[in-house]
Amino acid sequence: MSTRRLLALSPVNITFVYLGFGILWIATTDSAVVLFVADPDVAAFLQTIKGWVFVALSAGLIFGLTRVRERRLEQSEQRLRTATEQIQVLHRVLRHNIRNDVNVIHGYVDMVYDELDTSESKAKLDHALERSRRIATMSDKIRILGELDITDETYGTVDLVRVTERCLEEASFEDTPDITVTSTVPERAPVQATPAIRHGIEELLENAIEHADGADDAVRLTIEIRRTNGEIELVIADDGPGIPPHELAPLEAESESELRHMSGVGLWIAKWVCEVHDGTIDVETGNDGTSATLRFHAATEPVSVEAAIERARESLPDSAPVPA
Repeated sequence: MSTRRLLALSPVNITFVYLGFGILWIATTDSAVVLFVADPDVAAFLQTIKGWVFVALSAGLIFGLTRVRERRLEQSEQRLRTATEQIQVLHRVLRHNIRNDVNVIHGYVDMVYDELDTSESKAKLDHALERSRRIATMSDKIRILGELDITDETYGTVDLVRVTERCLEEASFEDTPDITVTSTVPERAPVQATPAIRHGIEELLENAIEHADGADDAVRLTIEIRRTNGEIELVIADDGPGIPPHELAPLEAESESELRHMSGVGLWIAKWVCEVHDGTIDVETGNDGTSATLRFHAATEPVSVEAAIERARESLPDSAPVPA
C-alpha cells in the first residue's frame, strides 16, 4: 500500500492495518526461525534482531506518516492565511471603496430627484435609491468580518445575558410598532467567547424586525436563555411570516451557488460568529414563524468567598455548630 493511499485511510483503519502487519510479521518471522534454525542461541539472537527490525520499521512508518501529516497541516495553514488575507482585502474594498462610491451615487441621485417633475421618474429614482441603500448596508455588514479572528482560540468570559440585553436596547424596535418582545433570561449566563458574539445576535434581531415589517398582524418576538448539558442556548423566536426556504437552503448546505444563494449576508454572519466561537446555530422556519438557537460553551465563574461560606453552611447538618 502506498503512503498516499495509507494517509487516505481513517485513523481506525490505519490502526487495523498496522495491527495486521504486526501480527503477520511476528507469525511469519517466528515460524521461519523455528523452521530453519535449530540452535537455541542463534534462534534467540535472530529473535532479538527481528524485534529491533520491527521497531525500526515501526519508527520509520510513524515518522513518515507524521511528516506527511505535518506537511499537509502546513499547507492547510498557508491556505488559511491566504483566505484570511482575501477576507481582509474584501473587507477593505467593500468598507471603503464601494461605500464611498455608493455615497457619491446616492448624492447625485438625490440632486436629480429634486429636479424631476413626473411621479413615474421619481418612482424609478426611489428604486435606485433603495438599491444603493442596500449596497451600503451590506458593505457595513461585511466590516464585521474584520472583527472575527478565525485563528484566535483564546476566549474570555462573556455574559450572554448582558450582551443580549444590550442588543435589544440598540435594536430599532421603535420603527416597528407591531412587534412585541418578551424575554426569559437568568441573572447571568457566562459563556466562553469574545464580545464579537453580539454581531450574531444583532443580525438575528434585525432579521426578525425586517420580516415583521411584512407581516399582516402584530409579531411576537421571544428571547430565551437556558443552560443545557454544559452549553448555554440563546433562542430567538418570532411568529412572523417566516424566512423563505430558498434563503435558508445555502445555510443548510453550507455553500452558495448561482441557483442557490441568499439575498443578504446576515444569516451567514450569525453562522460564522457561532463557528468562530466553537458554537453552533440552528434555524427553523415555517408558516408559524422562525426560531434560531445559538449554542455556546458555558464558562466557569470563580466562586466568591461569601458564596463558598454560604454553601458550606448549607451543607452542614442542623446539629453541627456553625462558626461565627
